[in-house]
Amino acid sequence: METVSGVLTWRPLIATDLSLLARWLRDPQVARWWNHENTEKAVERDFGASVRGEEPGEDLVVSLDGHPVGLVQRSLIGDYPDELAEFSEVAEVPDGAVMLDYLIGDAARRGRGLGSRIIAMALDRTWLDYPTAPAVMVAVVAANTASWRALGRPGCSASAKDRWNQTIRLTIHSTTSTGSTDQRAPCRARPAERCRSLTGEDGDAAGNPFYE
Repeated sequence: METVSGVLTWRPLIATDLSLLARWLRDPQVARWWNHENTEKAVERDFGASVRGEEPGEDLVVSLDGHPVGLVQRSLIGDYPDELAEFSEVAEVPDGAVMLDYLIGDAARRGRGLGSRIIAMALDRTWLDYPTAPAVMVAVVAANTASWRALGRPGCSASAKDRWNQTIRLTIHSTTSTGSTDQRAPCRARPAERCRSLTGEDGDAAGNPFYE
């Protein structure tokens, strides 16, 4: 299948996006990994605060050549105590660490390299938008092998599993070491370490909304 090309951009989620987001969340392939209520009323309830600027985190609509194709969520882990507690159970969470989550809502563009491109864009923008962030951390369902494989392309430096063996937590550091000086660099320019499933489960990548 042909690799997706075109210009990726993102912007904050707005009220008129909520019905589209609800449709994305109702897609069975998205719902498999995003266990979220998908009625328009539930989406308004759960994402309305972000639209109004009342949440510390960001919900960002990703577009390809101006056409909305997915969503990225980005926030400082420390702004969400429950998330901080969950991450801290399995990995050290440095002050100022950022967490990401993402989905591809446009089914026609899945399986064509879009997931890796979105992740790379999100990481590169995060290093610019959060210049003091020491790391980006991502929680991925263990069976969602395509998602953590895509994350391995930009490069991951650590992984851990939660106590239920269901979630892989990946840490992507923001610097590379050159001699004695740490220098910030685009993520995809750094040598990537392979991310592996600590549970030994391969899962099913077919139809995965993050499959590249």
